Amino acid sequence: MSAAHTPVVQRGDFDELRELARGGRLGAQLSSPANARRARLDGALYSLVWPIVFDRLTRPLELRRGHQRCATRMTLLSPDCVDGFHDDVEAVVDGVRRRATAPIVDLEAWIARMARSATIDGYRRRRGLLGAPQRPRVPRWLADRLDADPWLVALALHVMEWVGVPNTAGHKLWPIDSWAERRASVTGDWSGSTTEATGRDVERVLAAMRSRPHWFDANIERPLGRKETPTPMHPVATPLTLAAERDTGEDVAERMVRIISRRVEAGEDVREVTIEVVRRVFHDRLTAVRLAGIVDAVVEIVG
Repeated sequence: MSAAHTPVVQRGDFDELRELARGGRLGAQLSSPANARRARLDGALYSLVWPIVFDRLTRPLELRRGHQRCATRMTLLSPDCVDGFHDDVEAVVDGVRRRATAPIVDLEAWIARMARSATIDGYRRRRGLLGAPQRPRVPRWLADRLDADPWLVALALHVMEWVGVPNTAGHKLWPIDSWAERRASVTGDWSGSTTEATGRDVERVLAAMRSRPHWFDANIERPLGRKETPTPMHPVATPLTLAAERDTGEDVAERMVRIISRRVEAGEDVREVTIEVVRRVFHDRLTAVRLAGIVDAVVEIVG
């Protein structure tokens, strides 16, 4: 493989991250102006972080939700769950940049310890950017309008939380499939908790919220208007299997870029190949914005 097509993540990149961490210089290096070295280290950091986030945060969360398939591995996360995972990864990466200012003996262990607080900080920042309350609570007047029904009150909170995160539910406005599962869990009505029934519940909650127009505009309408526009992704071929369940983030990144590099060397367009491979690796579960960001980063190095 030519030097121009060196994989984004090599073993030495992880060693460099750990050495910078031991010297107390990691945060400064990751916050330096963009250049080839910074791009390499960013890629290595993402590959180091995501398995930790999945094992420490995502898997326990999905098990609590009853999402056994989603808890198996990252590539099996449902569309309603995968965006939250990526948000958490980005929050932890940002947390490393902000907090890694003192010597760190064991970088992976340190990341595992700070991951939860970093995701909480990231969640609050994202909500703040959208103009949504950082700690949403269902007001008493709204609970009264919903007859204090446990499921409808819970759904109202889900709506308030959803408008405050930037991701979307694929081409839909609301993550109805996920909420239908929660409806069944809360109400015990497994046969009646269809997406249609859940959609009607959402409309009932929104109608109750609209009874106070100023509150609705500030807490629902304006944050919702700042979210990404739901955009259906084009269907993609059978997902590309790059790694067995035991493979690490390092292995996945190396194999993905190796595939891209081989095809580019064979004469294919680097951007088209990168888009195809990245979408297949993530089983077409990335939003258009996230896909574009990952593709740009890969093309910068591989191209």
